[in-house]
Amino acid sequence: LLRDKRFAEAVAAYEGAVRLDSLDAMSWINLAVARTGLGTPAEARRALDAYRRAFALDTAAALQPVTNHEWGETY
Repeated sequence: LLRDKRFAEAVAAYEGAVRLDSLDAMSWINLAVARTGLGTPAEARRALDAYRRAFALDTAAALQPVTNHEWGETY
């Protein structure tokens, strides 16, 4: 969904994923990417919250090149 830029669908899917496993940092990161893709200031703020949640769960995730790039685009 993310590759196809179907961000609204991706948000719904990743919201479901984090409801099922709130400790999965990658699901939080993907939710953040999807929210950023929606392109609104409100969703960007929600994306930052999702990134923070992911990084709190897995600090190494913040050091990944792709994640670091996506975080920077959102911020």
